[in-house]
Amino acid sequence: MSKRNITVLPTCVFILSLLLLCDNCLYSQTTGNEQVLDAGSSEDIAADALTENSENHEDPEDYIWDSSEIIQIVLNENTITTNSAGVIVDGSKATIKSSGTYSINGILADGQIIVDSEDKEIVRLILNGANISCSSSAPVFIKDAKKTIVFLTENTENYVSDGRSDIDGPQADEPNAAIFSKDNLTICGDGSLTVDGNVNDGIAGKNGLIITGGSIFINALDDGIRGKDYLIVRDVNITVISGGDGLKSDNDEDAAMGYISIETGIIDVNSGGDAITAETDVIITDGQITLYSGGGYNNSIDESTSAKGIKAVVGLIIDGGSFIIDSADDAIHSNGSLEINGGTLVISSGDDGIHAETDLVVNGGDISITRCYEGIESKVITINNGNIYIISNDDGINAEESIYIEYGIIDITAGEDAVTAGTDVMIADGQITLSTGSGRSRNFIGTSPKGISAVAGLIIDGGNFIIDTVDDAVHSNGTLEINGGTFVISSRDDGIHADADLVVNGGDISIIESYEGMESADADITINGGSIHIVSSDDGINVAGGGDNFGMGGWNRGGNIPMPSGDYYLYINGGYIAINAVGDGIDSNGSIEMTDGVVIVNGPTSNMNGALDHSSFKITGGFLVATGSSGMAQAPGTSSTQYSILLTFNTTLSAGTLIYIQNRESKEILCFAPTKNYSSVAFSSQELTMGSTYDVYYGGLSTGTVYDGLYEDGTYTPGTKYTSFTISSIVTNVIDSPHNR
Repeated sequence: MSKRNITVLPTCVFILSLLLLCDNCLYSQTTGNEQVLDAGSSEDIAADALTENSENHEDPEDYIWDSSEIIQIVLNENTITTNSAGVIVDGSKATIKSSGTYSINGILADGQIIVDSEDKEIVRLILNGANISCSSSAPVFIKDAKKTIVFLTENTENYVSDGRSDIDGPQADEPNAAIFSKDNLTICGDGSLTVDGNVNDGIAGKNGLIITGGSIFINALDDGIRGKDYLIVRDVNITVISGGDGLKSDNDEDAAMGYISIETGIIDVNSGGDAITAETDVIITDGQITLYSGGGYNNSIDESTSAKGIKAVVGLIIDGGSFIIDSADDAIHSNGSLEINGGTLVISSGDDGIHAETDLVVNGGDISITRCYEGIESKVITINNGNIYIISNDDGINAEESIYIEYGIIDITAGEDAVTAGTDVMIADGQITLSTGSGRSRNFIGTSPKGISAVAGLIIDGGNFIIDTVDDAVHSNGTLEINGGTFVISSRDDGIHADADLVVNGGDISIIESYEGMESADADITINGGSIHIVSSDDGINVAGGGDNFGMGGWNRGGNIPMPSGDYYLYINGGYIAINAVGDGIDSNGSIEMTDGVVIVNGPTSNMNGALDHSSFKITGGFLVATGSSGMAQAPGTSSTQYSILLTFNTTLSAGTLIYIQNRESKEILCFAPTKNYSSVAFSSQELTMGSTYDVYYGGLSTGTVYDGLYEDGTYTPGTKYTSFTISSIVTNVIDSPHNR
């Protein structure tokens, strides 16, 4: 990009200049003697951070100088020449004693450039093909200056290397970096810079450090780039190989300092410690960032080593960018809060993919955590949007307290729980796919690989869910409420389970495989609405699940141990419920009350279970048909106000055999084809009236539309007439006998 700019000089001469945009800044060589650099947008990066970081040292005037006033420093292998008395040369050491703009070029085999300005103004070092090595200290040492600007001239290669013959490993004595500044330092330009930090760090500043341009390669024994008060990176191509941390800000004495801001750029870090680490905040706006820390996800590190991808002590914000992170420790970590608003993240971690100690918020972004111990972990987790894909050895999303999911596309494959909270889980919407413990096909011993798990309470208002689990698919140790959503559930244990009250107000729930479909272990189940389909290898719906081994009337299947008493209820006030159960279809170790809705039960074929199993059943409205074995068959009880029948056959009818009931006016009352062999039918409908007589047929054909075995709006071709009966009480038992034929 280019633009035209008119610069007004103090002499009031109008100069027309062409401003060229480089990777870091706008710069122009005017037709006069003035060079101008525009820093671009240099807003206070930390203003939006979680702590009140101080303003940085950048000023537009930093990038403006008069080219006629440039002082030349020429490096000649072992000697240095200059055209200024303000530069003191002592052999291979040049000390800059005053502010100004200095151009440095040439090779210095073993020497130093030292800035020790006495007037406390800006010092600019223009590296114009400079190659500086020093065997005893920092090749570039800013000892004293108001601030120093290091400019990398376009199309030049610059090199800095330090050494210390009497030091075997990293040392803390200053200067402890190849480029070391005790005051504020800015690096910019379009050239390249290679830094070998053979003693300790590559580039280090004891105050603020801003890097806003250039192509920089650093190989450091310890930290790559360190700005103590802050480190700001913009429009730069940085590669760091470091034995310690990669990019670092470590002021731990001032809450307004110690932050890192990355606005744009290409950053590639291979670190032995943390790739990016700040004592307070890390704020990343954009950039292409590749981080490899601690040897990657497959490398074991000791507990005293921190080898995280990105680490902040106070707060971490990611607004955008493209990230590839492979870390031995957490990939993205905050000791405080963490917020992700956008970006594309591909993460492999030996520990957590994304971790915060307090609050963790995801407002957007594409997050792919392909390897980790736990995917996302925090005290409180809020997901408002974004695409999240997690493969974890342990939990997928784990909150010490609460989890809130407003929306998002979430796909988790977890060795343990997919979504788990120490208190509450609340889900408003989203497209959520969960698989735990390698799905329902894996045996588990002593583990708890649930789909969604809450300790206190779980509320789901909507969303699309596909859940495949070894343990419960949707689970709460306390209460559970479903108000909407679409569910496709496969589980080797319960499809939906609550230890306390379980309430369904709406939703489309399809439990295609389960041990028990819906269970409340020690409280009530209330169904007010929704569409529920259940396939279970034991009970379809079980109230007070501690009574799995108890049969009709609350007695043990063996008949000699009474079930613990309790006021447990199944309330059915609406909805559509279709159950296919190997055990009891509906098992309440207490009472059932039904006021409305449709209930269809294809119950057990074994006489040790029943399609309905309860202590009492009061029905005042709705439609009920429950088929199964006859050994423990039950119907609604005498406290009901709607009439019911219990039809028992003296032989077992095959699955698919129609059971048809009509009144004496040949009006169809029931046409139903059970999916399994059956010898009993419990039926209740408002169509049954006192004193009316009905005919029962089995077999035959119907042209009606069938839903879950129930035919509607068709013509019945009769099969075999079985019996006739007359409603004589609230519950009429119909047993085949000669006088009923």
